[in-house]
Amino acid sequence: MLVIAVSQTFVLRGSVPNLVYPLLGAAMFVIGLSLFVHGLKTGIFPLGGLMAHQLTAPEFIRRPLRRRH
Repeated sequence: MLVIAVSQTFVLRGSVPNLVYPLLGAAMFVIGLSLFVHGLKTGIFPLGGLMAHQLTAPEFIRRPLRRRH
């Protein structure tokens, strides 16, 4: 956002038209990204930790593989 404002002001020598829309879009982006990361932390990350714990458990590693006939 800062890069757009600086380049618009100094390079193109103009003001940012409709400044409300880029600010609103940036705010919506930050809110959406934070909700997405929160969903990952509450949903998928605990599942991955549980799988890692189960796959590295000694009783899982020492168990022989079953052969199919």
